Amino acid sequence: MNYEIFKLRFQTGVHIGRGKLSDVGNIIMADTLFSALCQEAVALYGEEGVQKLVRYVEQNEMLLTDTMPVHQNSYYIPKPMLRIEHGKSGDSSQKKEFKELEYIRLESLHNYLNGNLNPVEERNSMEDFGKTEIRTMASVIEGADTKPFPVGVFRYGEEWGLYFILAYAKSEIREFVEELLMTLELSGIGGKRSAGLGKFTLDYAKMPEFFLERLNTGHSDTYHMALSVSMAEETELEEVLQEAQYSMIRRSGFVASYTYAESFRRKQDFFMFRAGSTFKHPFTGIVQDASSGGSHAVYRYGKPIFLEVKL
Repeated sequence: MNYEIFKLRFQTGVHIGRGKLSDVGNIIMADTLFSALCQEAVALYGEEGVQKLVRYVEQNEMLLTDTMPVHQNSYYIPKPMLRIEHGKSGDSSQKKEFKELEYIRLESLHNYLNGNLNPVEERNSMEDFGKTEIRTMASVIEGADTKPFPVGVFRYGEEWGLYFILAYAKSEIREFVEELLMTLELSGIGGKRSAGLGKFTLDYAKMPEFFLERLNTGHSDTYHMALSVSMAEETELEEVLQEAQYSMIRRSGFVASYTYAESFRRKQDFFMFRAGSTFKHPFTGIVQDASSGGSHAVYRYGKPIFLEVKL
């Protein structure tokens, strides 16, 4: 497989749903990113475009990670879910700091795995990542009173943004995804795009050697960390969960398609492994149909890219 980094430099705030409209996240998970690519594929090529994208993924010719923080050329990754003895193992305040740590710099991985990471310093490195604000918007319905409502918006700090890794088997796949991303630049990503949110500029970067050396190594004698939300086939789960250290997240949301049904409908809820979950037995993952009675399939991405994390 070939690997490339795509960076999203946001020109506006973004609304990444977390339940209520006033709640907001700051990371776009792989299933949401894939859904956005599917919407662009429909807009450009109709159903044929979506099936092409889904086929690449189902045949394991294309994989995505979650988006992750990036500051200039410093890349962050999820904190690996591993039991590690850190310097002051009996210090309850340090335990709390490690518990609240969500991301670490790629260059800090070695120190983290060896128990030498300073969690306060690592958290402070992200203090300018961005901030959440509440914006008041209005619902205007003909013949009814205007109703204001709060919307959570996240604004990334200066020289901060998000990045994701694209794995692809052949250049035509990369070109297709790039085309979809370039149209997504204009339409935006996330919620409330009609209000001008979610606009970004696309940038590219080569994979650092440190990354390449640890991606999908296939070594069975160590742990592998998922860089995206993902899920194994049901028949694989018993083996996959052996010695795994993981956290689960419920993924839901509404179908963003005007041809799916007469009114907006929710996708089927689905539980997935969070990015950062670690496994001794890697898996290829699934693509699930999350539709519920609509006119067409709705695809939820659930395939991981793994990063080797040696203890």
